[in-house]
Amino acid sequence: MRIKGIPVIILMALLMAGPWRSALASERPIVILVGSDIAPYRSAAKGAEEKLSGDRTVTYTLDGNPDRMFHTMSKVSLVSPRAIIAIGSQAALAIKANPVNVPVIFCLVVNHAEGLEIPQSWGISMHPLPRDAYEMIRKILPRRRIGIPYNPERTGGIVEGLVAYFKNTPIQLVPMIVREPAEIIPALQKERSRYDALWLLPDGSFIDALSVRAIIDYSISERFPILGFSEALARNGAVLSVAGNYQDMGRQAAETVRLVISGKRPPRVQPPARLTSFVNVRVARILNIPMGETLVALADRIYPTDPGLRIP
Repeated sequence: MRIKGIPVIILMALLMAGPWRSALASERPIVILVGSDIAPYRSAAKGAEEKLSGDRTVTYTLDGNPDRMFHTMSKVSLVSPRAIIAIGSQAALAIKANPVNVPVIFCLVVNHAEGLEIPQSWGISMHPLPRDAYEMIRKILPRRRIGIPYNPERTGGIVEGLVAYFKNTPIQLVPMIVREPAEIIPALQKERSRYDALWLLPDGSFIDALSVRAIIDYSISERFPILGFSEALARNGAVLSVAGNYQDMGRQAAETVRLVISGKRPPRVQPPARLTSFVNVRVARILNIPMGETLVALADRIYPTDPGLRIP
């Protein structure tokens, strides 16, 4: 077959070489794959889309249905992306189950190991660096024994790093192995004499709506403070939550995509560039935890939102 006197095979070879190849590659989109339609993921997707405003992007959202996941991943393959930003653990798992041979940058994925099993993958961590976490926590709980429930298969490496850092500080971490929601309250009850505060990390293997409610109820009855990882936890009973800024993590993922497709090799996992803090001054007052005006002034959001509430 010929096109205007040029054999198709020769035409294709010309298109795939030299400047034509670069032009074609630049027309391929960067796919933003969102794990589910929840606020943190939407915020990260917005950050990525804003940062990539000069590039062609296509955004797909998974809905948790395995049949729909296969359909969505088929569409991802058909657009022949230059790279994929995977937002959330569900998105990372979808790519593992339906591989696409392009660079993948993941964010808001709890278990880094899962994301890094994807070939050509890089990640933006959800977890603050140990020193950053310590600097925030010590302002409220300078000398405490803090229980930290975790699933070794999901956050074992994160907890090991935290324990190693905190052992040289006045704050002692007490790790507790928990693998499913039904284990969390028995574990807290069993180890109660060893801790006087609790630190929850994002871990879907045992953290869900019901287990969080049970943990908060138990903390109120036992009168110990909770440190959390999200705004929702601070709103519902954690005295302090510290997390990477979701929208900013989307921007970081977009910046990393650009580095990778330009041929550079950034670190496989980067900490969040900007942290967001949420403080519940009502819980602090109930638990007799001093909270200075400086810390409250530096918090990104304070609960409750009553402007007339006096700082304890």
